[in-house]
Amino acid sequence: CIRDSGVPPERVVAFGRSLGSIYAIELAHRLPKLAGLVIESGVASIDEQWSFADKAEQMGCDPADLRAAVAEHLDHRVKLAGYTGRLLVLHASGDRLVVPSHAERMHAWGGGSEKKLVMFPRGDHNSILAANSYEYVAEVQGFLRGVRE
Repeated sequence: CIRDSGVPPERVVAFGRSLGSIYAIELAHRLPKLAGLVIESGVASIDEQWSFADKAEQMGCDPADLRAAVAEHLDHRVKLAGYTGRLLVLHASGDRLVVPSHAERMHAWGGGSEKKLVMFPRGDHNSILAANSYEYVAEVQGFLRGVRE
């Protein structure tokens, strides 16, 4: 846990890719003084991306209860609005697994004034880094430099 590590949140940057974006957003929600948050190919709406309602019975849950739990615990709009630190959202315009509108929404939902959306013209969900390596690394480096200032 960051709280137990001795590293102050103001020196931590959370990075979440794809499904990992859920955890990075949660960390920024719980520790709003994080130095920065980077979301790559992230998921804005869990229920939209993966419909759990049709699997509720298999999990032994009532569909309405499951929808309510997802809304209560995984509302990225609320969590990102409450995070006012630096935000970098990276996404490939060719991503068909998690479509680019997820990135656009998360960027718009960010509560801070220092936020940036980078939509790479090449690649898809699994090739974003390989297809855009120079630009990708430059964006992350620039973001991290800004965090130190």
